[in-house]
Amino acid sequence: MANWKHYETHRRGAACVIDHEQVRDAPYEMGALTTGRQRCFHRHFVKVTMPDGAEFIGQDPYNIRAALFDLDRQLEAHRCILVAAGIEPEFSESGLSHNSGYGYLPNVDHAIHMMDLPPPRLRDWDNDELVSKLIGEAVGGMFSGKPSVT
Repeated sequence: MANWKHYETHRRGAACVIDHEQVRDAPYEMGALTTGRQRCFHRHFVKVTMPDGAEFIGQDPYNIRAALFDLDRQLEAHRCILVAAGIEPEFSESGLSHNSGYGYLPNVDHAIHMMDLPPPRLRDWDNDELVSKLIGEAVGGMFSGKPSVT
């Protein structure tokens, strides 16, 4: 790391990363990369440290969420999946929350941090075939005496 770069961490926590089909907690840091003696803002960063010590740093000069997407691309290149609310396509920021790390997801009645786990969602409930199958299994379980949900 060049000595003119200064990583100023604004938030730390644990990120959820799926590494070769194993769910792992990986420490993360996010903040601003500053440069020079005057510590002028250079860009936003999000860094994840894997359990084996490997570090991945996503960066973007304009947007903390874009830095998160950069980090996600790097992890994908190493066959890892970042599970974070900010990766969700429905995640949005308001004018006041922009670049704070906080935003909003549909069906969540409060602000959520981009590194938090996204709430569970039922992706295929609009799929008529899936709904018919679930109803069929539930009705079949009622008459066979076996529980329909395992």
